[in-house]
Amino acid sequence: MSFPTKLKELRLSHNLSEEELADQIGISIKTYRNYESGKTKPRINTFKKIVLALGTTADELLGL
Repeated sequence: MSFPTKLKELRLSHNLSEEELADQIGISIKTYRNYESGKTKPRINTFKKIVLALGTTADELLGL
């Protein structure tokens, strides 16, 4: 499973909107939507914040 797909799946499993998760990790909604659409990838610090916000592991988020 690709990163954008897994990101969306985990976000939805936590009943979070795109905007709520973007706010939690301190980025704009536009930036977050680019992650879910696969247009861009987060920098490592943002990636870590996503992992913590979703209570997951880097491996799971990357689909490993």
